[in-house]
Amino acid sequence: MKQVLHFVFVLFMISSWWNTKMNAAEHLIQPSDSPQAVLDRATSGDRIVFLPGLHQHKLAQHRSLLYVDKSVEIELQAGATLKLAEGETILETEAEITTDHGAPKKLDDFSVGGEYDLALKETVYTIVIDGEGKE
Repeated sequence: MKQVLHFVFVLFMISSWWNTKMNAAEHLIQPSDSPQAVLDRATSGDRIVFLPGLHQHKLAQHRSLLYVDKSVEIELQAGATLKLAEGETILETEAEITTDHGAPKKLDDFSVGGEYDLALKETVYTIVIDGEGKE
């Protein structure tokens, strides 16, 4: 009986995954389109594709270029560039890291300190999370 229930559960999970994949829509975003409007119309499991070109937009919901609140696949095709519109932010000497308070996450032993030298102009920093720590 236990094996039959396990088999039924696995079959249900595979069926749900397949159904989601088969019903997923693909949304193509041109550089002139609003990516947030496209994402808002999408449903979980859909695919959002940024087509080649410069996608330059102002900050929107939650001070973000694109606020993702559902499980979607996002692709930037070769030649697609996302860029924040000019004048949307200002350089400051103190660091700030923001996270979406609704998303599951755990940041532990992570800090940013010091003062940024504004003479350096704009600089891009990348944070790479290469694993999960242990408690």
